[in-house]
Amino acid sequence: EAPEERPSRKRLPMGPTIADAFKVMLADKKIMLVGTVQSLFEGAMYVFVFNWVPTLAAASGGFGAFAPVQGLLFSCLMAAISIGGELYNYAFGAAPVEGIGVAIYAAASVCMALLGMCSCSDCGPFAFLVQFGACLGFEVCVGAFQPCIATHRSKYVPDAQQSTVNNLFRLPLNIFVAAGTMLSDHLRPHQIFVVCAAAHALAALDGAEW
Repeated sequence: EAPEERPSRKRLPMGPTIADAFKVMLADKKIMLVGTVQSLFEGAMYVFVFNWVPTLAAASGGFGAFAPVQGLLFSCLMAAISIGGELYNYAFGAAPVEGIGVAIYAAASVCMALLGMCSCSDCGPFAFLVQFGACLGFEVCVGAFQPCIATHRSKYVPDAQQSTVNNLFRLPLNIFVAAGTMLSDHLRPHQIFVVCAAAHALAALDGAEW
């Protein structure tokens, strides 16, 4: 008997490669701006995540006084993210997304600058309130940033290249986060927050290029 023929395997078409995505980014300045803004904002955001607890603990008199309220403060920060998302929904119907983005990045820079200022100078009895208020303000910015940058990606990054281009965006983001966490071992908190404020300010300047 003749051997049974195996069904031929159909070769599936390959998706866009990293090289294709890189060419798309180089060909369109706006895609590069989306990637730069995302890397700067999210990189500083993740560095903030590693530093807000020791900063607020120091402002409240140490970890012994801070520990009983840490969960409550964390819940407030998460609620602030939700508020930021709702504020973006209202703003989206009244202003262009590019202008909303610049406002978000600038506000985040101010919040980081406040954290840095109170970390290196004596804000008196209001130090904790100022720093926690800055943290809340920043988390509102984070909540508004997520749908804002998603709108930018859908508007400027081609659908066929979305996943590959987004992976390219993560390379500078991860470098920023790794550098920021390593610097936390060598720099004082106010210096870390100044770096974060500068990153958000650069994101605002890049966003203004649209």
